[in-house]
Amino acid sequence: MDLGISDILGRLDDYNPEIFRCSSHSISNIRGISFLSSNPTSFEQDILYICLSSEYLKQQSADTCVNLICTSNVNLNAIKEKFENFNLVVFDESADLFEIHNKIQNIILEHRRTNEALGKILSSLVMGKGLQYMLESSYELLKNPMVITDANYKLLAYTKGLEFNDPMYNEIIKYGYVPNDALISKDSPPIIVDRENYRKGKPYIVKMSNLLHRRMYGRITAKEHRLAHLIIYEVNKPFEDNDIELANMLCDAFSLEIQKTALLQQKRVFNEETFFTELLDGKLEEMGVIRNTAEILNLRPEKKLYIFSIDLNQCDINKFSLAYVQKSLEEMIPCCLSAHYEDWIVMLVSCETEIFNDKNFLSKLYYFLKNTKVYAGLSMCFCKLSETRKYFLQSVKAMELSLRLKKNTFLCSYKDYYIYDIIEMASEKGDLAKSCHPLALEILEHDYAHNTFYAETLYAYLIKFKDNSATASYLHIHRNTLNYRLGRLEETFYINWEDHNTLLDLLLSFKILEYHGLLAHHK
Repeated sequence: MDLGISDILGRLDDYNPEIFRCSSHSISNIRGISFLSSNPTSFEQDILYICLSSEYLKQQSADTCVNLICTSNVNLNAIKEKFENFNLVVFDESADLFEIHNKIQNIILEHRRTNEALGKILSSLVMGKGLQYMLESSYELLKNPMVITDANYKLLAYTKGLEFNDPMYNEIIKYGYVPNDALISKDSPPIIVDRENYRKGKPYIVKMSNLLHRRMYGRITAKEHRLAHLIIYEVNKPFEDNDIELANMLCDAFSLEIQKTALLQQKRVFNEETFFTELLDGKLEEMGVIRNTAEILNLRPEKKLYIFSIDLNQCDINKFSLAYVQKSLEEMIPCCLSAHYEDWIVMLVSCETEIFNDKNFLSKLYYFLKNTKVYAGLSMCFCKLSETRKYFLQSVKAMELSLRLKKNTFLCSYKDYYIYDIIEMASEKGDLAKSCHPLALEILEHDYAHNTFYAETLYAYLIKFKDNSATASYLHIHRNTLNYRLGRLEETFYINWEDHNTLLDLLLSFKILEYHGLLAHHK
């Protein structure tokens, strides 16, 4: 960004400067200021020279354009005689040229710092450091907190590490979007301070009676298409005229970053979804090809992998959008890849530890699924991407078996249905119910005949590893009731609690009976 003579004089209006030009050469960028000495010297056309006395002009001459500052007591004719090309700024005779020198020096230094900050922002754009880093660097320019939102006023980036009293700003940071009352207020309509900038599409300042601080709004666009919004809060220092132009330049830089990011994300998502879809189709099985493709896409999955699938046919899309559900789950779960595949949203979960054994994580996940009425299937843990399809089918099978067994759960983990899958495959060869342990069938017949619950009690007791407290809690009965039933089982059916082989046979038999719906009477 250049600093011309007019830009400098615009900030010295209090001194009422006058400018005279005897040159067709207009200097667009001033980079320094110096006092003119009595000794002959060469002149730089991008330096301002302060002349304290006409005496200093006697020995001077120049072939290039000279930029001079003086007071009205200097002989202007002497200047015209000495220099053919010059730009002359004249101040009142009473003006303190040393004070003016210091002010111009500060303007030049500030301009230099501004250019350095702009250079840093442009460098971060080229280096791909992201929108947040660019915004943090922009704080060095404007010295006021800033927020960038998308076209729908959803938060994209903000100046971090600052705290100040502004409820609306705090709401944006807390909830991630601009509240409506910060945009439109019937009781306190916004007042646009500089309508000319607003009309030209430049950043403009707004004040409202219900706002603690004035704002500067900038429109981040691409070919007149609104991409995002820049909001600057007048907190640390008052807005200056130069801030409008700086904010306008920032909007252009942010526009380039947002367009670049959107393009890369679009390309990356397309490539990732294609790669993931081919894994789900089972088309990619060669580990070398898979490994090379993953490296190209910058994918580094952890050792522990899961497939997490959402059944789109069971989603309550009237209440929650699928995009919201998918985005929320991707933020909640360490998702490496995700894609819409047939009637499913499928996610490849990549983690260092088996997070699905973490009770706190599972509780949070289940609450979200229940609240959004979304049903999901989860595969067993695996480690080879070439087996993605196999474990996707596990997640689908978990949901199918959950529906068949009427489990009515929002998170169906295949490990809980593994035995039922084996039973289903074996049932295709014959009626497994006829092969159940005779004692299991005898207990079941007794229950149907006498309206008792011994089969249910024994089944629960076995799956809870003969833990009385856990079994009673699972069945929602008193421990005395459980002890009575266990005693009756031992007396009536001669069950030996130390005969582990028989107990295992009974457990498998109850699993088979449950799969065929023969234990439904006791649920």
